[in-house]
Amino acid sequence: MAFWFPIFFVTAGIHFDLDALWTSPLAPLQIMILPALLVLVRGIPSFVHRRSPSPADLVSPERATAVDSSGMVSVPAFPILAGRLRMRLGLSA
Repeated sequence: MAFWFPIFFVTAGIHFDLDALWTSPLAPLQIMILPALLVLVRGIPSFVHRRSPSPADLVSPERATAVDSSGMVSVPAFPILAGRLRMRLGLSA
């Protein structure tokens, strides 16, 4: 599935402006702090729920597969649907 992410960003025209990143003196600090905050936000629930039942006890394998499948389908489908909606509404790319 990771194969689709670079294709999406290239075809969507995502542009990474490296010069704009370094215009602020706080940018290097933000580059270090934001990933740490992401790890913290994603890591705290795993420690809080360490003693809770395992996901296998909470969700049936059939339901887990359905949820995973819908997520995989949404990755390529949503950008396509968004592009069609933008065209229908007459919005520029």
